Amino acid sequence: MGFAVNLPMLRSLNIVYTVDMKTNKMMEVNIGGFTLPIGHKTQMGSLNALWAYGNGLRKAKGLNELQLDNYLRSPDTIEFLLAVEKRYGTGISKCVESTYLGEPMNTGDSDLSPKQGLTIEYNKKTGYAKVVGGELSIIKTKRGKYGGTWAHLQVLTHAAGKLNADFLVEIIHVFLNDKILGWRDIGGDNYISLNIAIDKFLPGREAKSSNMGIYINTAKLLKAKILGDEGNWNNATPVQLTKRAKFEEKLITLLEMDVVRDWEHFKELIHRL
Repeated sequence: MGFAVNLPMLRSLNIVYTVDMKTNKMMEVNIGGFTLPIGHKTQMGSLNALWAYGNGLRKAKGLNELQLDNYLRSPDTIEFLLAVEKRYGTGISKCVESTYLGEPMNTGDSDLSPKQGLTIEYNKKTGYAKVVGGELSIIKTKRGKYGGTWAHLQVLTHAAGKLNADFLVEIIHVFLNDKILGWRDIGGDNYISLNIAIDKFLPGREAKSSNMGIYINTAKLLKAKILGDEGNWNNATPVQLTKRAKFEEKLITLLEMDVVRDWEHFKELIHRL
């Protein structure tokens, strides 16, 4: 979810909040017994990690392991990749720009249109296929930290279905039913709205040029309340992310309704959530 509609309201805030919300956060999403590294905005996750785990499930059932290279060359997969590119592709050949794989880039709208001219070339002798006419942005290979092959969530779901049916169902449940990436975004958007509400409605702080300390302490209190002292939002569960978004909404409402008396009272209300 974006927050462009709120930009006129952000002129009094420190730019750090605008930058933070544009940054792709690397999350560690738990799917059954598997932890998937995936960017919460790019939705690019580790295909290598997913494939290795899926093969482990196959091996446990006495089934042969499948080769990732063969999967990526099969006509069925190539046709699916092209369909995903058409719907979700950025049109940017270098979509993996950082160690966190794909922090959103500051480009014009013309750079974000889906690529033109990509087609499929079939090899009748081998039975394989490949994309020609350009590079796909929805699947990339990277070296170094977070190296390997990374793919869009749609591709990860497709791959899971080739490996193990139960694994596919779990992925669909976490990302579709629990909406984990969406709740991560909503919580971040609500954080900005909460800071705006603090600026406007927290008694004794309305005229202050900066409430940075209040923002930081509020965030710490919420995190401790939901995750504990050692918790991290990037590996939070869907339940925890949902709770964060709803707690932030409640605090915004309390501020707007003039329920909060002062900063000490505000902290007390956070503890009572």
